[in-house]
Amino acid sequence: RVEFENHLDSGEGPGDSSTYRFRLRPIIPMQINEDLNLLTRATLALRYQSSLIPGGANQFGYGDTDL
Repeated sequence: RVEFENHLDSGEGPGDSSTYRFRLRPIIPMQINEDLNLLTRATLALRYQSSLIPGGANQFGYGDTDL
């Protein structure tokens, strides 16, 4: 199973900037024994932000990865 999260914030700062955040959250099951399963969930994040000021540079990067 894989979950996706999308967030878009717009109208920020004097340059009417926008921020887009994307998170991918796969759930990976592992069988420990016949009676016990371990579910692991990682979070992989990407972020894009347009310039906060007119004429500035846009930014793209990876966010924190959680296990």
